[in-house]
Amino acid sequence: MKNILLLLLIAIISCKSAQKTESQEDPVIKMEKTPCFGTCPVYTIEIFADNTAKLHAVQHLPLEGNYIAEMSDSQLNSLVSAFEGGEFFAYEKEYTANISDMPTTYLTFNHNGRVKKVKDYHGAPESLKILEKQVAELVDILEWKEVKK
Repeated sequence: MKNILLLLLIAIISCKSAQKTESQEDPVIKMEKTPCFGTCPVYTIEIFADNTAKLHAVQHLPLEGNYIAEMSDSQLNSLVSAFEGGEFFAYEKEYTANISDMPTTYLTFNHNGRVKKVKDYHGAPESLKILEKQVAELVDILEWKEVKK
C-alpha cells in the first residue's frame, strides 16, 4: 500500500512539473495589432518571463518577419507592474463600436495562473490605451535580431 501511495505521489509531482514547464513557455504579455484600410502597423509582440521578446512584423513597420530581443529585468518588471497596477483583470473582454476601418488591438496578460485577453477595437479606457502604448514602444526601443527560418 505504501508503494502505491509513493508511486501516486511521484506521478502527481511529475504532472505538476510538466504543467509549470508549459506555462513558462507561454508569454506573460502578448499584443496583436490587426490591419486597417490605411497604413496601420500589423504585428504581434510576445514578452516572456525569461526577458525574451518575440516580434512577428507583418506590414507598415521598419521591420518585416520574425525577430527576437532581450529585455532588461527593469523593463520587464516595470511592464508587469503596470499591468498589475492597472488592474488588467478588471477590464471588459471587449471594447467595440459599429465603426469600420479601425485596427483592432488584442492584449493578453498571463500572470499568477490567470490569463485575460482584451479586444480593443474602439472605446477602451485610457488606462488600457496606456498599457497598449507601453507594449508598442518596445517595438521601437528593443534591439531586434532577425530569426532566420
